[in-house]
Amino acid sequence: MDCLKVFFSVKTHKKGLPLRAVVSEKGSWQGVMSKFIQDHLNILSVKDPFRIRNSLELVDFLAISHSTGANFAFSIDVEDFFYAVFQREMVDTVMTLIEETGPIAFHNASRLFINDFMNLLPPIDLCYF
Repeated sequence: MDCLKVFFSVKTHKKGLPLRAVVSEKGSWQGVMSKFIQDHLNILSVKDPFRIRNSLELVDFLAISHSTGANFAFSIDVEDFFYAVFQREMVDTVMTLIEETGPIAFHNASRLFINDFMNLLPPIDLCYF
């Protein structure tokens, strides 16, 4: 199994054409681990009125809004978004969602003890920093 791979892309829209570092976890143990964790997080029900599951949801919303003649503007800034996740708050939020879902329901769906799953989360930051 490989480690993370770094490659660079040119920011053609920026003056001086600086490079953007892109990190790929494809084929790495981090990729396997993140898929495992994501599969188990998908068991949890997140109630967030601003949540966008994928870009198609946003495109559909914009298409519907455009067809009604509504005028609006918005900006999305995802710079350093992943690294802005506060680890302690993330772990606390996951635990709250497990409690709201029901610990037994989570255990039955995931086939994992909650403490074992939660112990996977804090070391995530060690994989990337």
